[in-house]
Amino acid sequence: MNRLQIALDTYDGLEITSLTSSPDGLVFNDVLADLDVPMIVLDATSGKCSGDVIIDFPPRLVQQMRVVISCLTGQTAFGLRSFAAYNRSYQSSGMVTSQPIYLSGTAATFSTEQVTTSPYTSITHQISTDGVNFVSITPGVVPVSQPFWYRAILNRSDSAFNSRARRCCPLPSSAAANTPYTINSQTTTTLDNGMVEQTLS
Repeated sequence: MNRLQIALDTYDGLEITSLTSSPDGLVFNDVLADLDVPMIVLDATSGKCSGDVIIDFPPRLVQQMRVVISCLTGQTAFGLRSFAAYNRSYQSSGMVTSQPIYLSGTAATFSTEQVTTSPYTSITHQISTDGVNFVSITPGVVPVSQPFWYRAILNRSDSAFNSRARRCCPLPSSAAANTPYTINSQTTTTLDNGMVEQTLS
């Protein structure tokens, strides 16, 4: 799960003061801490392309989720039209290209704030003088013409994930091969996207 969407009848004075999730009903993780916020104000600015409140967070396995909505205006009740949870998936690559950019000079300072996880994800930055042919750039001073276009290419390396897919520990052919531990039971469950879950007792 990686998104919540909440539709309320009114947004005045409402905020999420606690948002936790649990993969097993025993251990709970603080979603607000993962988002580095103490609370989320439920107003129009919380939504994306609608009046609804949309909260995106790092993906996680969720069996239970707890949401506490506090009212700062003293209302004893408020309307909740819908509450939806989503598991969004992404293609292995994506691209965004700007509209023509006009500057007064012939050079621009290029900088970026980005989060990537090498070698799993990467971002390539490019510029073009005609909107068709692009060359890669790195942060620093970049020569530009008028106009120029900027492009970001987002990539997820499937091979990096596959090359690192391995068992957490070798499976012994017999209990004696992994002393002083003994395998009492072993179950295998096939999950989506070709993943396999193994439980060893």
